[in-house]
Amino acid sequence: MIKNSIISSFFLVLLLFAFVLGSQEPAKRLEAKLSFSNGSGWKLGTTAPRVWSELERLSYPNPNQFRLTFPGTKPGFYKGPDSGEVYLWSKGLYKWTQKSGAIYSEWESGQWQLTLPDQLVVNFYPEKNRFGKFYIVYPDGTSLQKNWIEHRADFEYIYQKLAGEASESFTIPNPAQFGSNRAELGRLDFFFPDSWKFYVEAFQRDFLSSNFYTVLKSDYNLEAPGEVPLLFFEKREDISKYVGRNLINNSQEGGFGGRDAVMLCCGDSKPQKTGNLAIDKDQEKRMFFGTFYHELVHNTAQLHCFKTNASKSPLPEEKVEDWFVEGFANLVASDFEPSKRAFLWEFTKALFDEKKIPKSYDAMVQAKYKDMVPYSLGAYFGFYLQETYGKKILTDYLTRTCGGTLGKDALIAGTGKSAESIYQAAIREFPSRYKAIEPQLRKWKTEGFFVIQAINPNQLIESLDFLIPPEEGKDYSYDEVPDFYNAFLANVGEFSGKTEGDFATETDLSFYLWKKGNYRWYNDEMEADFFEGDQVFLRFKKGGSFTVWKDGKKRITYPSGASLFYWDSNQKAFFDKNGKEIR
Repeated sequence: MIKNSIISSFFLVLLLFAFVLGSQEPAKRLEAKLSFSNGSGWKLGTTAPRVWSELERLSYPNPNQFRLTFPGTKPGFYKGPDSGEVYLWSKGLYKWTQKSGAIYSEWESGQWQLTLPDQLVVNFYPEKNRFGKFYIVYPDGTSLQKNWIEHRADFEYIYQKLAGEASESFTIPNPAQFGSNRAELGRLDFFFPDSWKFYVEAFQRDFLSSNFYTVLKSDYNLEAPGEVPLLFFEKREDISKYVGRNLINNSQEGGFGGRDAVMLCCGDSKPQKTGNLAIDKDQEKRMFFGTFYHELVHNTAQLHCFKTNASKSPLPEEKVEDWFVEGFANLVASDFEPSKRAFLWEFTKALFDEKKIPKSYDAMVQAKYKDMVPYSLGAYFGFYLQETYGKKILTDYLTRTCGGTLGKDALIAGTGKSAESIYQAAIREFPSRYKAIEPQLRKWKTEGFFVIQAINPNQLIESLDFLIPPEEGKDYSYDEVPDFYNAFLANVGEFSGKTEGDFATETDLSFYLWKKGNYRWYNDEMEADFFEGDQVFLRFKKGGSFTVWKDGKKRITYPSGASLFYWDSNQKAFFDKNGKEIR
């Protein structure tokens, strides 16, 4: 009985052994490629490409070169066509370890991975489009992503290097898509059409003098290692197609700053050189670089998040709030563009005046982009934080929220106070802080602009004491009304008919020149419009006006609308508000 049992067991073992051998039949591939190497119809190089010319030389592997077919679906070990080892888990899910040391794995989803002996790893992820996504990791730690972007109907290529604080991530642009011009300035890489030439030249000079990245590092401990591609677009629809969304308010001025590139619009609205040195210099002084710096801050902040999370698995969900995203970018940009600084304060004051200020911190967060709150109030809140707790509090908030901490918790951790208490203190202090900076607003708006000179400066200065609304019903003598025509004469010679915009002055008045040659002196209380060769019309915001003609005629219009008119020093008449002479 025992003998028979032993014999039966022996034959059972033989049967199982035969089954195992039978299951290890060689798998068949769709194509008879016998090795994995850069010579198998594709070439990826030894390090990730950084520029388009290197990228163009690459060719990518096709899974059909490696895909295997099996004699059945039974899990187990099989012999590969090169005598390497293949293990099948289930249909479409297997791993082939080749004799050379290369490893090819495939999943049911269509995802596959190829690891070469030199540790170059090619990952492919199927997506809804027919192209899928390549993610190639090189032995030196650099990587290349090749993604199909549906709204562009084109591929995007991203270079990355994970190296702690030196981590890099940037788009590799095709220069042919952005005009014929390219320029480099430090880590900035410009791609632009001819319409941007004048602007780019001027910005490069401004950027060199700004020490932008040095300031970001010293003030906020933020830096952007690696290259920053700057992509300039001719028209609004061009940038919308590339990015996949419209500019804010469908503007003709604006851009997008991402982790991998900065995009700016629009070349068709940018000033062009005229050949007149004075006009061109004036145009350069008027160029607004605030948008440029704003988008560069976005790029640097997003790279900071990339570096913060580079070594984490799984990647945390970033919790950076809108007020910080746009507010911090505007706050930093305003240090390099004074006119943006003035805009931030005035726009925020308008929100207060119109009673559009969110009632709480949570309400500010929930407001999203309503009433442009992040750009104005968000910038002021960031200003308040750094003035109260130091600039590094903003970096601390960014680092924590990049890592998945809620904004409110990040502020508590960095300040020891609740976000709500900080917010309410900031709101309470805005009126006094605005009053403190208000005298500087006009200067910020025209800082660096050409200074317009009055032709008769002494007369202008003397007339400033008379810039008050006319007293209702007062019978002014002819000489009591200054010769505003000659007082407000300005030297606009080279700019008349060629330039339009604000100019700086040597007085407390602001100055605006229209292209047709007319201009305006103004402040918060009055506006004096000069019509060349004819008259000056001086009106007050509280009501009333003076009009002085070049030939000496004068009119005093009272707040009620009634008026006193002088044809000359000896002839006058009073009129009611309907223009009817009354005496």
